[in-house]
Amino acid sequence: MATAKKNSTETVTGNFEEIVEAGKETIESAIKAGTEAASGQYQKAFAVSQESLDATVRAYSDIAGVNKEQLEAVVAAGKLAAEGGEKVNAEILSMTRTAVDDYFTLARSLVGVKTVKEAFELQSAFAKNVYESYVQGATRISSLGVEVAQAAVEPMGKQFTASVEKFMKPMSA
Repeated sequence: MATAKKNSTETVTGNFEEIVEAGKETIESAIKAGTEAASGQYQKAFAVSQESLDATVRAYSDIAGVNKEQLEAVVAAGKLAAEGGEKVNAEILSMTRTAVDDYFTLARSLVGVKTVKEAFELQSAFAKNVYESYVQGATRISSLGVEVAQAAVEPMGKQFTASVEKFMKPMSA
């Protein structure tokens, strides 16, 4: 009888691990497909924007009084913002993968618990870890956002300063 109960427990545990593994593979495939699709759409949108901006730069370069340096500063700022967006996206993807891995680790751990108290302790530790990971990830994303904003504004700020100095020079003479 004990052997039958042991075999039944091993079968259930084996089945549960197969289900958990299949679920993990499905989620990882979905994350990968979503990331590839988003990346492809992002690259297409960036290419279209770049072509449009290049056409605008060419058109404006023929018009008197348009300052090409200002347009180049805007292009540089746009490129820096796009690169920063990629960094933020990578951070979010990393956080998502870690969360999925942590969830499946918890699920595997819960299979082996012997008491409700042990399950509660595992769940509590998991919840604390999820919260701390979220706070750390949000802090990293916030820092990246500030860095991206500062980097993207810098070329335009420099060009604005140069334009003001150029404009003020004849007035002070």
